[in-house]
Amino acid sequence: MAGAQVSLAPYILFVNVSKFISVSFSEYCDYEMFQGQCGSHELMQVIYSEYGHMDIGKCVKVDIGYFGCKADVTGILGARCNMHHKCEMDTRDKQLRQTNPCSSGVVVYLEVTFACVKVVKFPNTKK
Repeated sequence: MAGAQVSLAPYILFVNVSKFISVSFSEYCDYEMFQGQCGSHELMQVIYSEYGHMDIGKCVKVDIGYFGCKADVTGILGARCNMHHKCEMDTRDKQLRQTNPCSSGVVVYLEVTFACVKVVKFPNTKK
């Protein structure tokens, strides 16, 4: 249609997403503190988080036969951290402990994957 104009105002196109998002993953052993931080023009979004006894790594050195006892705690961390520049959560936090993912005496830890999303302000557009 000649002369027709199409407005893309309600849509956001990310051609190079890596300019707008950075993703971090880490393990936090029992008695450590998760400390997530994004840049001054970025906001945090928790992608996935588990609390339990998942695998050999930084916090667990030997398989004692309890791998797989875990709880999805994405909602707990997300409620505290999403849309903030920085966030902290102790691995001994009451909300995490209450998930009781493993038998007493099994070493538990926290895994967190979060993204820092760049805040982009668009100019006001008239429709």
